[in-house]
Amino acid sequence: MKTRLALVALLLVSQPVWALRPLPADLRLGQLSGASGVAVSIAPPETGVLDALLRIFVVKEASYLVTPALRVYDPENKMVLTGDLPQWVGSRVGVTLDFMGNVNRVWVLTAEEYAARMQQLEASPQ
Repeated sequence: MKTRLALVALLLVSQPVWALRPLPADLRLGQLSGASGVAVSIAPPETGVLDALLRIFVVKEASYLVTPALRVYDPENKMVLTGDLPQWVGSRVGVTLDFMGNVNRVWVLTAEEYAARMQQLEASPQ
């Protein structure tokens, strides 16, 4: 009986781990192309082969200042130190901006999350 009770309690506690992490609706997608202590550079998401080829000749990345309270979430939704952000350069990310246009949260996205969000953006009316 105690074993079953412990198993049920373990399942209830671990349930949030099974769910997909909630991402904000105003998430901006892109590829992290640079990171320093005070700024990040985000390249817009690629939408096709032509876009990838154009990126070779035309740089379309945007640099943003980061807030002092920047929060960075890895693909497992663990909060990591902001000093670890350079290791994610080249990864697909989602960022949110504060009211001054500075990055306040960064999510390193999995391939599934990125694809799902891109489908949502393509399906939504412009």
